[in-house]
Parts: sequence; structure tokens; C-alpha cells
Amino acid sequence: ANEKIEAYKRITAKYPREKEAYYWQGLYYQSVDLKSAVEAIEKAIELDRFYGPAVNTLGCAYLWMGNYERGIEWLKKYLALSPGDANPFDSLGAAYFGAGDLDEAIRKFKEALDLDPGFGIEWKIAYICALKEDYPEAISWLDRGTAQTTSAAVRSDSYRMRAFFQHWLGDTDQALIDLDRESEEGKGSELPSL
Repeated sequence: ANEKIEAYKRITAKYPREKEAYYWQGLYYQSVDLKSAVEAIEKAIELDRFYGPAVNTLGCAYLWMGNYERGIEWLKKYLALSPGDANPFDSLGAAYFGAGDLDEAIRKFKEALDLDPGFGIEWKIAYICALKEDYPEAISWLDRGTAQTTSAAVRSDSYRMRAFFQHWLGDTDQALIDLDRESEEGKGSELPSL
């Protein structure tokens, strides 16, 4: 770990005007030291205030630090930099979810899907619907996502979640059918089973 940190420090010392070096340094720091991650990413943004990936990452770093207000502020800047892109809406949805504003989170996730119906985040809306104990709506969103995707791994995960919700609704027979579908889709899947 220290070797990577030292390598990034050498790169940024040699190329102090290279935003990518600071950005990648910040990405590495995210897993070991969020404060240092924020400092590195802020340096990348100082070099290019229109650098969308860094703005998004900075917003997410603030979220991981528990500073939702600041994270949402930066993610709104990311949205302004990337109009027409689904990812900023997805990031904002995650931010509002973390901040506890479930209705706004759903709105942002839906806006992402309006821009890109194949974005693959229906499961996030389903999860929030389940938290709100609206399991039929959660299942509906999982079904929509399953119909949209070509990924066996996504379908497998959707069937697993769907089985859990069906079980909560008391429909054990349907839950078992969905678990069979999950198992069939999961063959060859890179995603681990829960």
C-alpha cells in the first residue's frame, strides 16, 4: 500500500499540472484514507473545474464521509457538467438514499432511467420500494429491469431479490420458482450468491 502511495506522490511531483495523476491518486486513497482522497481529487478539480469524473468522485467521497449535504452539492455540479447523462442522476439518487430522502432518491433513479432505459438501476428503485414495504412495486421494478437487461448476472440478482420479496409476501411457491430462475441464470455468473 505504501509503495502505491509513494508512486502516486512521485508522479504528482513530476507532473504537478496533470489532473489525471491527482484523480487516480484520489481513487486509490478512497480505500485507505478518505481525507487524503478528497485532497487529491480537489487538486485534480483545481486543475480542471470541468473534470466530471473527479467532480463525481469528490461528491461520492463526501457521501462516504457522511457529509451528505456537501456530497449532494458536488453531485449537483456533476449533473450540471453532464446534462443528458444518466450517471449523475444515479449518483444523486444514491446520495439522497444515503441522506434518508427515499422519495427524492427514487425520483433521481427514475430520471436516470428516463435518459437511459438500459442503465440497469431498476433494482435500486426496487430496494427502496421494499424498504417502504411496497413489495408489489418492488417486484414490478425488478421485472422491468430483468426485461431490459441482457446480463445473466443482473437477471440472477433480480430473481434472488424477487424471491426474497415474494417470501415476505407469503408466496413461498413463487419464491421457490424465482430461486430456481436465479440458480439457472447464475450458472456462469461472475457475481457471488448471497
